[in-house]
Amino acid sequence: MSSAHARFTQAGPALLLTYLTKLTLALVPAYQLSHAHHAAPSIAPSVDLLTWLVMLPVLQPSAARDSGLVAGVAMLALAPLLRLTCLSSMVQRAPLRKHVAVAATHYLGALRVSLLCIAYAATCIAAICATGIGVETALAFTHDERLRDLAALAACLPLGCAWLHACALHDVASTQLVLRVDWRSALRAAAHATSLRIVVQSTLWSAAGAALGLAGLLLPRALLHAHGHDDSTAVLLYGQLTALAVTLLRGRWLASLVARLSR
Repeated sequence: MSSAHARFTQAGPALLLTYLTKLTLALVPAYQLSHAHHAAPSIAPSVDLLTWLVMLPVLQPSAARDSGLVAGVAMLALAPLLRLTCLSSMVQRAPLRKHVAVAATHYLGALRVSLLCIAYAATCIAAICATGIGVETALAFTHDERLRDLAALAACLPLGCAWLHACALHDVASTQLVLRVDWRSALRAAAHATSLRIVVQSTLWSAAGAALGLAGLLLPRALLHAHGHDDSTAVLLYGQLTALAVTLLRGRWLASLVARLSR
């Protein structure tokens, strides 16, 4: 099976499991938050759990903040398992429980891969930030503040490129982990396989998913508000459809990556 579309279709149950897991974990803080404000839970179930972690400092009451923290940590812990389950289902046809078992076997390896990719990204970002500070310091003699700011910004531009490369490297390494079993050989293979083309494709797929998710959160509420309606149920439905679409979009990118690396 070499077709990315065929692999994507085969991974349907695993992608559905991923979506339902995120939904289940997000519902708890969502309902606590909405209950505190006497409103329908129209926002939170469609929000990714990483967003919950970002929102924690401003969540009120404390019960919603605490449950949001627990849900976010749980999602971060389950993310490697869910990702490997999807990738395994794209590699071979088998019952879903077998793919979950394969993912559990590679779980520690996936954690190592994730931590090393995070360390790589953090190192690149720290080096680029230090370069930007150094450039601004070196230009301290000039009184043109705009020139200093532009020079520092230009020096920090590679920061975004390093982050995008780290994200693509993580996806490729996770795929290689399922294909090659050993996490060390998976990382070595990923370092050679992560080409500029893959980085660009990863960026485009991620940007499409982010745009779709943002549209699902903001557009329905804006349209209803413009027409004088406040139908929280409709907003919830649109949000969930968008969240499912983002999950499927992510799965389609992984399927194309599996098809490419399996040749």
